Amino acid sequence: MFRHIKKLLTVLVCISLMYTPVYANDVKDIYELYDIPYTLNMDDQALATINRYNAAEHYLAQYRNLIKLQYNKQSISDNIVALDAKLKQLEAQLLSGYYLSDAELNSLEDQYATCKHKRDLLLKRAVTESVHINSFNTTDVPTKEEYIEALAKRDEALKRTNIGNSVSVNFPVRSAAVVVTNDDNVLTLKALPNSTVYSIYDGVVTEVSQSKVTIVSDDVISIGYSNLVTELSIGDEVAAGQKIGYTDNGYISMQLQIEGNVYDILKLFKQ
Repeated sequence: MFRHIKKLLTVLVCISLMYTPVYANDVKDIYELYDIPYTLNMDDQALATINRYNAAEHYLAQYRNLIKLQYNKQSISDNIVALDAKLKQLEAQLLSGYYLSDAELNSLEDQYATCKHKRDLLLKRAVTESVHINSFNTTDVPTKEEYIEALAKRDEALKRTNIGNSVSVNFPVRSAAVVVTNDDNVLTLKALPNSTVYSIYDGVVTEVSQSKVTIVSDDVISIGYSNLVTELSIGDEVAAGQKIGYTDNGYISMQLQIEGNVYDILKLFKQ
C-alpha cells in the first residue's frame, strides 16, 4: 500500500514539474546550485589585460594619495613651526606679565593651552599619517584601447552565461509525464506519445547521434536528450524554450554535465 502511495506522490510531483521554471537561469546560478566554484569562462589574455590595467589604476591612486600626503605633511610642518613661534611669544609674555591684570594673564594662559593642544595634535598626525605603496612594474601596462577591447570580451563572456530566463526556461516536456527512473543521474520520463521536447537552455548542438541530441551552453554546461526525434544538426544554435524535437516512443531521457562531470538534472527544477 505504501509503495502505491509513494508512486502516486511521485506522479503528482512530476506533473507539477511540467510547468515550473528552473532554479538557475545563468551559468553562475547553475554552479552555485550544485556548489561548484565558479570562474567566468573568458579569454585568458583579456582577463590578464583587465587585471593589469586595474592594478595600474590602483597604483596610480596610491601614488596620488602619497603626493597628497606629502603636501599634507608639509602643511602640518609649516603649521607646527607657526605654533611653536606663537607659543614662544606667549611664553615670553607670560614670564614678563607681572604688570598684567589677572584677566589678561588668564587670557594668555588660555591662548597658550590652546596653541599647545593644536601643536600636540599636529605632531601626532605627522607621525601616524603614511601611505604604503606596493612595488609595481610600470612597463607593459595595457593602453586604454586594449583595456576597452578586453572589457568588451568580458561583457561578451558575461552575455554568454545568460543562457535562459524565468519565462522561457521550463521543464523540457510540458505535457503530463512521470519519472520512470533517475538512476546514475540519468532522468527518464514517460510522456504522452509524440510529446514536444524543448531546450532547457540556450546553447549549441554538439552531438546528433541515433536518437540523442547534446546541447552545450557556454562551453561548460552540457545537456543530453535521448530517445528524441529531431531535425537539428551539429552547430545549430538553439534558444531556451525552443522546440528541439519530440519523443520517439513516449520516453525521454536527460543527463546534465558540468565541465564533464555528471550531476542530478532533477535538482534544476523547482519542486
